Amino acid sequence: MFSKDQLLNLQPTQVSSSPESYNFLLYGESKIGKTTFVNDLFGDRVLNIMTEKRWGGVEGAKIVYASNYADIKNLLRVLKDKELQEAYDAVSFDTIDNLYLYVDKYVADQYNEASVGTGGADNLFGRDWRQRDAVWVNLLKEIESLPYTTVFVSHETTVTKEIKMSVVNQSKELLDELTKIGGNVVKKKGQQVMAYTYYQPDVDAKHALPAVLKMVDNILYVDTELDEEGNEHRVIRLRGSRQYAAGTTLKGMPDTIEFTADAYRETIANAVKGNYSNINKKKTLHSDSDRKEISFKELKSEVESLGKTFAENNDLETLSTISKQVLPDGSKIMALEENRKEDLLIARDLLLAEAKKKKYIE
Repeated sequence: MFSKDQLLNLQPTQVSSSPESYNFLLYGESKIGKTTFVNDLFGDRVLNIMTEKRWGGVEGAKIVYASNYADIKNLLRVLKDKELQEAYDAVSFDTIDNLYLYVDKYVADQYNEASVGTGGADNLFGRDWRQRDAVWVNLLKEIESLPYTTVFVSHETTVTKEIKMSVVNQSKELLDELTKIGGNVVKKKGQQVMAYTYYQPDVDAKHALPAVLKMVDNILYVDTELDEEGNEHRVIRLRGSRQYAAGTTLKGMPDTIEFTADAYRETIANAVKGNYSNINKKKTLHSDSDRKEISFKELKSEVESLGKTFAENNDLETLSTISKQVLPDGSKIMALEENRKEDLLIARDLLLAEAKKKKYIE
């Protein structure tokens, strides 16, 4: 429950120069070194939740294998433990591609489908799709609520994008850019378009990826490029282009850096030092670990105790008024089930504020 004093005493935010402060999505081709990079960055302070049994070449990593949605939920429940929060700074989900497939299978099984949308039960009217989207978003919120830096690892995939030639021909810069990245003119539906390849994480771009992108600070694309002598080396793309998805929340970050943990760490530190004045050198948590999650049973007991306080003070009228305010459908506060926990939280906060105002409690 928030208070006036809490809001009046808020401190201005600081920008952290520690890479442990920033959630990120890391993607690139298979076996390019993504898992190694994550473990080089965080060392033994990262828990790797693997969905693929391919970690034989990663030395010194702390790894647990999750084979389904139930495993993931179990791990998230265990990760709420304070001792584990002292042991780890980050949790890496490797890969998020399979994490989403676990959610899809979990929901599809409930409708006797091979995968969501393949048609098990009749007359679903998209109910399975909506449920999968809700389960996915709720899972991400649960991950985000934990006081760890979140890392999502993904493979890359390509899609073909197109721009009408009538648009391309209006800009020589656009034509040169598309030609440089391998664009070619094709005919589609009776008109000419410039088609080109776009690289993005290999996870459902419509249903899964948008919620992930809202959750992360940095989108890192692992790519390869040739130096002046023709030698290929690996790099991280930090800013998006017409050819690939990438991005960062920080000002002053370069487009490309070497694909090493040291380079990434140094880049963040330099960008923060050079572009911000209110700086924190320590890790900044995305979640507020000081706010304890109250169980439904505890919450109901607290509301019941507050109700007795009003009754003992012969103030059933206030109790009734708050009940009608929170539950205009006529439901009874103490009859609420767990799916209406938020209603119970609102009722608790109103009852608590009113009880303090009337000096029924300190």
